Amino acid sequence: MFETICDAELTSHTADFYGNNGIALVQLLAESGVQPTRLPDDVWNELSRVSFDVTASVANDDDLGRRIVESYESYRALVNGAGPISQTEYFARRGAVDLFAGL
Repeated sequence: MFETICDAELTSHTADFYGNNGIALVQLLAESGVQPTRLPDDVWNELSRVSFDVTASVANDDDLGRRIVESYESYRALVNGAGPISQTEYFARRGAVDLFAGL
């Protein structure tokens, strides 16, 4: 039963994520005149560095932290390989408009 409840919550959360992000972006663009831009590489690099530092500190804190980080890293390695041939390809092929084109 617990697994079924978790699956249902994940499905609901994922639907909210994909559905509401598009709605919020359209609303933001229409109401504020904000123009989205890509983050510079140095910002992404710093986010990556800080994320790594925090993750390493959790892993080094205690055995539970280490096991959580190991589990997360295994999961991330598994799903990162699927992204380019699943979600990315799906959205590209369904005719999604790139709002950031030309930036």
